[in-house]
Amino acid sequence: MKSLLFILVSLAIIVNNDSSPTNSNLEGLWINEDMDTRGITKCTIRYKDNRFHVQIWGKCNPTDCDWGENTSGETPDETDKLKLTWDNKFVERNQTFELVEGRLFITTENHYKDGRPKNSHSETLIKK
Repeated sequence: MKSLLFILVSLAIIVNNDSSPTNSNLEGLWINEDMDTRGITKCTIRYKDNRFHVQIWGKCNPTDCDWGENTSGETPDETDKLKLTWDNKFVERNQTFELVEGRLFITTENHYKDGRPKNSHSETLIKK
């Protein structure tokens, strides 16, 4: 009887546990290696329900601006490359996140809605 109770309690804990391990090297807190950046200062990436959830902060004064969170489509957790689109009021940003030799490279293509020419830039972040 005690064995059956132990098994049932163990199964309940396993089923209710949301923090299942992943194989993702993208997960974590990433900090821009350029401390004087005027762009992305940091981002967090987590993997849940077969999707990546990315939150980005950009350089603002006196505190960094929170872009909010964006979620990928269904993606295998072992991927080292991810694409997201951020639709702000004045600009649409297409971003590629790529993990290369332990560094996260974020390439951003800005498509302005007010007629300004589009531009792109890349930033390198390191995992903390």
